[in-house]
Amino acid sequence: MAKVSQSLFGVDFIPERVIGETLERATPEIDPAETSLQNTTYHGQMELDHETFPCYLVEVEERIEASHIQQSEETVMTAERKPPPVLTKFRPRRAAFSFTAKLREPLWVLAHDLPAICSRVLERLAPFAVGLNDLRVDNADGRLGESSLGFWTLDFQARCEIRLTGVDVQCHALHQIDIRQLDRLIQAVLGTVLESQEDAAFINYEVTVRMHGAPQGSDPEIFLGRFTGPGLEGLGPVTGSGVSFYFGPCSRRISCAVLADMSTSFADSIYVQTRALFDGEQLPREEIEVETGKYLKASLAALGLTLPETGESK
Repeated sequence: MAKVSQSLFGVDFIPERVIGETLERATPEIDPAETSLQNTTYHGQMELDHETFPCYLVEVEERIEASHIQQSEETVMTAERKPPPVLTKFRPRRAAFSFTAKLREPLWVLAHDLPAICSRVLERLAPFAVGLNDLRVDNADGRLGESSLGFWTLDFQARCEIRLTGVDVQCHALHQIDIRQLDRLIQAVLGTVLESQEDAAFINYEVTVRMHGAPQGSDPEIFLGRFTGPGLEGLGPVTGSGVSFYFGPCSRRISCAVLADMSTSFADSIYVQTRALFDGEQLPREEIEVETGKYLKASLAALGLTLPETGESK
């Protein structure tokens, strides 16, 4: 009864003020027969005593605010339930991969103890069929910083180089190999470097993927037209245009860039290049493959593209 009374009159009631079915009046006594009461009620101009009904006013404000909050939450939930944009299947005809790991300090062991690092390379890379005759020492143009110990792996069509400044891996047939196997090769090379010098540490990893392919069910020029403008004037007829986007730090990335253009190698195809520079202190080398895969998927999705699922016909 006390709760009902509070709802009706807008003031607090305690159980001691409720006796049976009789309530102690909390508002001034009003004669229903009075003409003034009838007029104010009829015209909707009855004045409320703010000292008597403070709870009522607060309750109205709270209800209005709660209603707005509920509507906002419903709007957010509706937006979250919106289906994701439809992505266009992108089927690579050719893909290349570049990986660079930069060392914090030069790998001096490569200059003063070459046999020791060669021995480690042969030991760690034996599962990848790398033998003594596969190793090549290159002094380039004689500059110490350009010296390297490299080898070619036929199974991965990849060339690996260990330099004083870091590690380089180039794969020109990414569309033909298992990326997980390539990651194991990279991990073996990185592990060799870290084991060869006590203070060796990588400060960043740079990954670049280049792909030529056709956007399924879409004309390449029309597809790229969503990102490119009408072009420059006064330089002759426009034969093509591309687009590049550059981004700053995000999560464990220091920077990244995405490029899209018409392919000059294949007809009815586009060329996509995506590059990311990862912080070596924030990204453990064991997670390079996973993080690279996430970034590649996100960068393609930003262009409205997606790669075929594993096992899907290309």
